[in-house]
Amino acid sequence: MNRFCAFLRGVNVKGTSMKMAEVCGVFSQAGMKNVSSVLATGNIVFKSANNWRSSSSRLEKAMSEHFTYDAYLFIR
Repeated sequence: MNRFCAFLRGVNVKGTSMKMAEVCGVFSQAGMKNVSSVLATGNIVFKSANNWRSSSSRLEKAMSEHFTYDAYLFIR
């Protein structure tokens, strides 16, 4: 398993309001493991068997569908 940190862009601005517990739930439903948020910053730490590109694509799609906004994630 690879450990990553996702930095969410545009969280809690311009009407895009989301609770970090709900964001963590979306990450878990998308197949990520050991998901946790770093305060209310929009930074999420997680593990995945996939590489960062695959994880990013999957998570952007899941976030966009769940929160109905154009999600953009920067993953390290």
